[in-house]
Amino acid sequence: MQHSPLISVGLPIYRGIKTLRMAIRSIQLQTYENWELIVIDDGPEDGAAALIATLADPRIQYHRNPENLGLPASLNRALTFATGEFFARMDQDDISFSDRFATQLAFLQANPDVHLVGGQLFVMSMAAEPLGIRAMPTAHANITRKPHVGIAVVHPTYFGRTAWFKQHGYFEKARLCEDFELLNRSYPTSKFSNVETLVIGYREADQFHLKARRMRKRIIRIFLGRRPMKKRYWQTLKTVCFHSAMCVLDTILIITGLEQRSLLRRLGTPSQAQLTTWEQLLEECQA
Repeated sequence: MQHSPLISVGLPIYRGIKTLRMAIRSIQLQTYENWELIVIDDGPEDGAAALIATLADPRIQYHRNPENLGLPASLNRALTFATGEFFARMDQDDISFSDRFATQLAFLQANPDVHLVGGQLFVMSMAAEPLGIRAMPTAHANITRKPHVGIAVVHPTYFGRTAWFKQHGYFEKARLCEDFELLNRSYPTSKFSNVETLVIGYREADQFHLKARRMRKRIIRIFLGRRPMKKRYWQTLKTVCFHSAMCVLDTILIITGLEQRSLLRRLGTPSQAQLTTWEQLLEECQA
């Protein structure tokens, strides 16, 4: 019988061989098993194809871009291969909690008016050491309360209806800020949520504010370079002004060496049960 997945998972990769196996293992360990994993390789040859071949899992597809296209274009390409009713995001250096798909799928099936759902994040260092919990709001009104700052659904936690993703698509010129642009453009006619449970072990870059500053500069460039949607001129102005100011703050934090302290202040302390679950997941993904 031909495999007919309900969930398509988009996993673009770029020089991600060091963490790729753990990311894929976390998908293979999902309690909900009716999925297909679409790996889009956007970088130079680094052994990813050989690694995937050793896993011998027919649910995993591997596609190599003919040239470097960038993350938004790679995600759009993944959508062209997607056959599932639902589409989930996965990053090459993150780890999905084992009940992620089951939880997010059940939520969307119980809430047909919601287009996209994310969840809570267990934040770790690049070395997979626990840093804390990033709590995300669950109600649409709170998630979209300050769109100029950002819609509060974190990109690697995205789990939505494939038709919604294909309708809106990723803006391919919005490299580094494709998630911000997508949700900012679509939120007036969409409904978002976050489940209350942890769904992703999220690797935070060592130079977080340097990465954030590059993203903000790209947001400013994208929003200044396009004609604002009708009745959204004020929103565009607020977006540009806010991220210009935050670029200055990011620079100050980088110069003063306060990046790590700034990051940790925004994170909650994980419970012992959460730490135990995380340690068990990490051990299983490394096996």
